[in-house]
Amino acid sequence: MKFNDIFDELMTSRSLSNYQLSKDTGISDSLIGYWRNGKRKPSLENLRILSKYFNTSVDFLITGEESSKHIRDTESLLSDDEATLLKYFNCLDSTGKTELLEYAQFKMLQSLRKSDSSMINEKANDKIQGKYIPLGQKNSDNIIA
Repeated sequence: MKFNDIFDELMTSRSLSNYQLSKDTGISDSLIGYWRNGKRKPSLENLRILSKYFNTSVDFLITGEESSKHIRDTESLLSDDEATLLKYFNCLDSTGKTELLEYAQFKMLQSLRKSDSSMINEKANDKIQGKYIPLGQKNSDNIIA
C-alpha cells in the first residue's frame, strides 16, 4: 500500500476534510490534498505530526503495517477498556473528540468531588466519635503521665 492510499483511508474513515485536518495540525490544506492525491509525500516531521494525530506509528503511515514492537508496547501499557476507549476516540471527528474529552473531564471532576465529600464525611464521623481533635485541643488519651 502507498502512503497516499493509507492516508486517504485514515481521513475517510474519520470523515475528516483536508480543512479540518489542517486546522487541527497546522499543516496547509493544499499540502494535505497533494498527499491524498499522491502528488507529494510528507516530510519526516509531518509524518510525526500525522502519527500523533492518528495515534499510529510512522511505520503504519508508510507501509500500512504496524511494527510488532509498537503493537507489543501499546498492548502492554493499556487495559482492554483503555484500548477500546482509544479506538473509539480515534474514530471520532475533532468535534466528537472534544466532546468526549470534555465528558471525561466532567466525570473525573465528579469522581474527585465524591471522594472529597467522602473524606469530609469521614472527618465529621471521626469528630462525632471523638477521634478527630481540632488543632490546639489536647486529648487526655495522648498525655503521658
